[in-house]
Amino acid sequence: MFPEIIIYHNRLEDWLMGIGIAVLIFLSVLAAKGIVHKKLTAFAAKTDTIWDDLLAELIDRLNVVFFLAIDIQQAINLDILKQFDEAGISFAYPTQTLMVQSSANGKSGVFTPSGS
Repeated sequence: MFPEIIIYHNRLEDWLMGIGIAVLIFLSVLAAKGIVHKKLTAFAAKTDTIWDDLLAELIDRLNVVFFLAIDIQQAINLDILKQFDEAGISFAYPTQTLMVQSSANGKSGVFTPSGS
């Protein structure tokens, strides 16, 4: 279905499947959080205690903490990349060399160099 594109030793199809699963898990967690928050808020409205109100507020603020953590991780990664650029360190682009050798009968064959 997908062309045989290899990225970091994995096929493109595998990367897309992994990303799709991660997105589905993320959306499922958000949906579950919304359902729990809605039910807890409805329950908290019926009671006089503040504990359930605090719990509902905490669940409501989880998005802020989650996205703040993502922003912090992105800032760290971008700073590392900037320091590598300043030091002149670059990342190797993954490549693969295909060696073609002619045999004695004139036919070409593909071989892998020794040690690979």
